[in-house]
Amino acid sequence: MSALRSVLLLVLLAVLLSLLSMVRERAVFSTSEARGLSPTLLLLQQQGRSAEPTRAKPAAPDPASPPPEDSTWRRALPPDVRRSARWFDAPRTVDDILADVPVGGMVWLTLANSAFKNLAINWAAHIYKLRKERSALIAALDAPFVATLVAERLPCLDFVQPLLLRASHDLRSNVTGFRRFGASKASLVLRFLSRDREVLISDVDVVWISDPLPLLRPLLGADVMSSTDCTSITADEVHCRSSIDMHK
Repeated sequence: MSALRSVLLLVLLAVLLSLLSMVRERAVFSTSEARGLSPTLLLLQQQGRSAEPTRAKPAAPDPASPPPEDSTWRRALPPDVRRSARWFDAPRTVDDILADVPVGGMVWLTLANSAFKNLAINWAAHIYKLRKERSALIAALDAPFVATLVAERLPCLDFVQPLLLRASHDLRSNVTGFRRFGASKASLVLRFLSRDREVLISDVDVVWISDPLPLLRPLLGADVMSSTDCTSITADEVHCRSSIDMHK
């Protein structure tokens, strides 16, 4: 009886050792596979998510809503602009822009999400006043905003970023999301620069009241250029002195 018990214990121990060996081999194999992945892709893989961009089809405009031509901002455009401007019924692609902007030409670009819808429409309205809509692009960072811009028939790019956290909120409130936004913006600009187009990129709260290119063209030969938000040297000096005194 004692001998049988010893045999059973040995068999059980052998089975346990075999299972531990299989688990260890599997862990080593998984680790070696993961070594070739970036931290972001590895995290997504562990969460069961994909890093491939998802392209949601823009929702069709609500038939019950007023037609785009009745939009308040559109009625504010000069009549000749409303009649002759080009309107867009689907998102544009990078190739669409390259077809409309010749080599050496300028792409007017901004990026935004649903949180900044009104600012984006205002940006576009002034672009239309300058008749630059064929060269313009609003890169939309979330699917609902793509649908909004399509409903307004504005030049937009489906630039939905699945890795961009909380795309429908203020990105500045999330450090990681805002950094990813900056990297995505740079990659989009490079796509145009690599095809020999210039890019005039601005924040979505910018209002272009005139074409800045005649002012910028003579400066393009400079080695170094700088700009400042200072509108009053005296006021800025007072503010700086106050800040210094506060921190003494």
